[in-house]
Amino acid sequence: NGKLIDVSLTISPIKGAEGEIVGYSTIERDTRIRRQLEDLREENVRFVRNILDTMPIQVVVLTPEGMVIEVNDTALEVANLKSSDVIGKPLLETYWWKESSSAQTQLKSALERAKKGDNVSIDTQIRIVDGGMQTVELNVSPMYDNDDNLTHVVVSALDITERLEREKKIIRLSDTSEIQRRRLDQIMANVPGIVYEVSGAVGTPERHMPFISSYAEKMLGY
Repeated sequence: NGKLIDVSLTISPIKGAEGEIVGYSTIERDTRIRRQLEDLREENVRFVRNILDTMPIQVVVLTPEGMVIEVNDTALEVANLKSSDVIGKPLLETYWWKESSSAQTQLKSALERAKKGDNVSIDTQIRIVDGGMQTVELNVSPMYDNDDNLTHVVVSALDITERLEREKKIIRLSDTSEIQRRRLDQIMANVPGIVYEVSGAVGTPERHMPFISSYAEKMLGY
């Protein structure tokens, strides 16, 4: 029908009795299915890559020896890096890690454990843009092929700086509340009378007294 298709073409010489070339044979193989599979694989790779690059998690893929072979945009942007700055380098020597010996020690230990099959999660710090530090929850996981051979190590980091600040704020508020409660208890203990709080209707199961001052024991004897 005149339609053009992709083929794999092999051309071989045909030789006569004296070794002279007397012609050629050609073999054409239809490669459309193979091409479709390759296009589908490339599309899937782009799809996965787009997902990785839009995730708020920093992702770095390593060889079993710790060399960086892949990195997502989030990890690069947090430190204003280019992929050429880290691809092909040991992760321990990249910008994120090389300035902190304590963080390097943590990462090295996590990588060694991952190579033995462990999924490791630790809180540590990495260096970001302009030399600042960011606290992250670091996850290091091994990847295997169908024969259970270690093929890659995936390192992901989630910024937990804001979470830690919220936790610190909650602790500060709790400490303040506890101080205020103790102060109130001291005041109530020195009030020459009974101070109490009652909720619920009289004679109902909901009736209860969540608070009564300690002077009740002195005044009432119980």
